[in-house]
Amino acid sequence: MTSTPTRTAGLPPSAPERSRVSAPGTAVRRAVVALSFRNIGAVYVWLVIVVLFSVWAPDTFPTAITVKQVLNGNAVAGLVALSVVPPLTARVFDLSVAYTMSLTSVLTAYLMVSAGLGPGTAIALAMTAALLIGVVNGIVVVALRVDSFIATLATGALIQSLITMVTNDSSITGVQLLAEPFASIAQLDAGGITLPVLYLLLAAVAIWFLLEHTATGRRLYATGFNADAARLQGAHGWLRF
Repeated sequence: MTSTPTRTAGLPPSAPERSRVSAPGTAVRRAVVALSFRNIGAVYVWLVIVVLFSVWAPDTFPTAITVKQVLNGNAVAGLVALSVVPPLTARVFDLSVAYTMSLTSVLTAYLMVSAGLGPGTAIALAMTAALLIGVVNGIVVVALRVDSFIATLATGALIQSLITMVTNDSSITGVQLLAEPFASIAQLDAGGITLPVLYLLLAAVAIWFLLEHTATGRRLYATGFNADAARLQGAHGWLRF
């Protein structure tokens, strides 16, 4: 006959018992930290705004139509905001992001309307230009050790001059910009939700995974927390997954 072993009175609990006892408390503490105002303060501000307008305009604001309009109207701004999250993680400021976005739009329209290129080729060339701008910013900030605030501000001014040169301060219009398949990139919708909202969600998940579950993300956090300590630990080299 066997009997279930019991812990002798007065002895400390074993490691498995301690883990079972402390696990709920640890999970609660992690949840409290994750939901603290310091970590997601913007979410709480957003919730206050939602509640305020819901009370102020209960017949028009808290509706599905309003939600869709807010999502569709702010998806591009959300994508731009996400693009500056990785550099901000390393405490590097990129003030040229809005200028770069404008340049890619102008180049795409110019290459399609004036040069007669297809949407895929025009978009690829515009993204290549944006990539080159990022490389230049990286060289100036990392290799030449110019402060990121000053460097990207100067880059933005140069990009603005390039935009003026390409457009001659006039709008670029053409049937190609309204025709398929280019128009469907932003105008195609499913249930009232346009594709840019889906792009936003995918980009948010990808950046979250990069920062939280890869070595590259840990190196970015380490660099932003203490650049000198990260350099001494070897985290300043090539970022690897």
